[in-house]
Amino acid sequence: MPSRTALTQMSNAGIPLRVIQEISGHRTLDELYKYLEVKPEQVLGAVASLSMLAPLEPKNSPQPQTSSGFDAPDFDKSVLVEVNPPATALNPPPA
Repeated sequence: MPSRTALTQMSNAGIPLRVIQEISGHRTLDELYKYLEVKPEQVLGAVASLSMLAPLEPKNSPQPQTSSGFDAPDFDKSVLVEVNPPATALNPPPA
C-alpha cells in the first residue's frame, strides 16, 4: 500500500479519488479519506475559489437594466463609449 504522503500527493496532483482508491487497495472511499492529508491553506484556497464563483447579488434582488432592457448586472458601465454614426440622408444629424 502506498504511503499517506504518496496518496496525498496523488490527490493534490488531481488524480481522481476512485483511481487512488484502486491503487491503494482501500475498499471504500471512506477508508481512503482517512489517509489523505488536508492542509489549512488548501481549505482557504478552496473557500477563496468559491467566493469567485458566487453571484454578485442575491438571486431574489431586482437586477439593473440597460436602456435596451437587456439585463446586465455585472456590466461595467464605466467602459461605455458613446458612438455617433455619421450623418446620412437616412440618418440626419440631430437638430
